[in-house]
Amino acid sequence: ITRISGSSLASDAEHLWLAFEQKGITDIFEISKGAAGAIRRIPVPGLLGPVQTLTKDVHRPNLWVGGDNTVFQLELPSGKLVSRTQTKGGRSRIFQIQPTEKKIYVGTDDGLLALSRNGQQSEMNSILPADEEKNRVMAIQNHDDTLFLGTNRGLVKYNLSHKTSQTVENIFPSLSNKQETGWFPGEVLSLAVGSRGVYLGGTQGRASFL
Repeated sequence: ITRISGSSLASDAEHLWLAFEQKGITDIFEISKGAAGAIRRIPVPGLLGPVQTLTKDVHRPNLWVGGDNTVFQLELPSGKLVSRTQTKGGRSRIFQIQPTEKKIYVGTDDGLLALSRNGQQSEMNSILPADEEKNRVMAIQNHDDTLFLGTNRGLVKYNLSHKTSQTVENIFPSLSNKQETGWFPGEVLSLAVGSRGVYLGGTQGRASFL
């Protein structure tokens, strides 16, 4: 049985990339958007099991593949494997990958993983307070010098220059728990940044703010 693996779709103006899993082995396929619709298989050495996320790098000719606990960097258009980096202890799951001009940010079970441009691990940032049992970053969107992060405890703004994080206050005043002032109640699972603000969806519904 062949199936699309995880949240495994990425695209640009000319191509679409999909991950297909069959019998525990996953391959990446590149589909041209032209009239011919040519399909090319891109094997990824060491990629086993589901692909959690695929991201086309808008800054460099790279495709980033998030396996269960490993980040793969592929060069385009060759499809050559450039780097392979495991998360913390090889145990932390990957949720989303967000390339920026200087670094690659990866949302994991243990916080925000920052990779250098060559795919090597540089640092792990614990986004939520130290007393939190979970420190899960499930969604990432970049805007100027800020990363908006969807976590298991709400929406967080992370300043890239100062490496500081803060919660976004009073998004849902009617739903907020008095003991959790400033937190979006519930998990934030998806984010998008548009011309009119930030849009988010989570376990308590969806919302937007400027």
